[in-house]
Amino acid sequence: MIDKPPRGDDNKPRDKNNLSDQNSVQSRRDGKIFLYMLLGFFLTFATVDAFFVYTAVSSHTGVVTENAYEKGLDYNSAIAAADNQASLGWEGSITLSDDGLLTFTLADDTGALITGADVKAEITRPIQSDLDFRAALNETDAREYRQQLTFPAKGQWDIRVYVTARGARYQLNSREVINE
Repeated sequence: MIDKPPRGDDNKPRDKNNLSDQNSVQSRRDGKIFLYMLLGFFLTFATVDAFFVYTAVSSHTGVVTENAYEKGLDYNSAIAAADNQASLGWEGSITLSDDGLLTFTLADDTGALITGADVKAEITRPIQSDLDFRAALNETDAREYRQQLTFPAKGQWDIRVYVTARGARYQLNSREVINE
């Protein structure tokens, strides 16, 4: 004889309504779990997106050159100014002493030092623009233009000297390292 599996605790068939109630409870439980998983999924994405938006808005803007489009359109005039400067035949020199004395000399195409010029310097830090500053250089009896500078930080600095003399413009750049 074949043994039959028991049909319940009292060997009676299960009530169909009872099975239906159990399926309904299980179905509701599964639905709630799925809802929580779905909400958790979207909440995670919303949190990550909010973090990325905050980081994008509060970090570096990505602007390297202000008004880049206008400067690009004006590039031909920059080329013309460079050609004009080269045609002058002027030779300039920038020196920076250990104690911060900036000295600039400018000679014309005959080698004579140029006097009576308006000389300004723009001192910039390549990695930190909030420390940039400007200085006007004063002419000395030795036909040099000088200014004592105080650098707010050690490291690399770019010195760009702008000169207006004899109805012409001239500029010269130098990168210096400040150790003190």
